[in-house]
Amino acid sequence: MIDQRIIHWRSIFNWLLYPFVYLLYTLWHGALSGFYPYPFVDVSELGMNSVLTNSVIITVAFLLIGLLLIRINRRIAQKGSKCTRTKSNRNILRIYFYLHQEGASL
Repeated sequence: MIDQRIIHWRSIFNWLLYPFVYLLYTLWHGALSGFYPYPFVDVSELGMNSVLTNSVIITVAFLLIGLLLIRINRRIAQKGSKCTRTKSNRNILRIYFYLHQEGASL
């Protein structure tokens, strides 16, 4: 059975899809209206090269934060599964020793 709590590495592309589409919309809307909601995407002030550089830097930052969060999630899920296995192994051993002491065989 697959543990549903584990986030897959490929999920990060889904997380980055919305900001990318929003960036395209912001650039399109700004080109038509002249209004850019954020100073780091203001093409009229910075130029397209600077805006694209800023966008790549922000994308890399989002990517690194996303990878860190996925790693933390996987580490927590891994520790949780180890605790579950350890508890179940202890219970199995207790039952075995209890039955063994009572003279029953498995």
